Amino acid sequence: MHAVARLVPPGRVTSYGAIARYPGPHRGLRPDGCQPRRHHAAPRGMRVADDAVTDFERLFWNPATELP
Repeated sequence: MHAVARLVPPGRVTSYGAIARYPGPHRGLRPDGCQPRRHHAAPRGMRVADDAVTDFERLFWNPATELP
């Protein structure tokens, strides 16, 4: 999981579910894609409202389509 998470480009976002669905071993991730630790600081310039990234669809990075 961490190896895939480190590949997220600056200014982009992904979800634990998207990482969980990417092929390969993912230790520490539940099968439903949830991770117990949820609160992280938003990168500079990224807006968060009501615990959700605004403009998520535009910023979303999907490892299944972006990685080989």
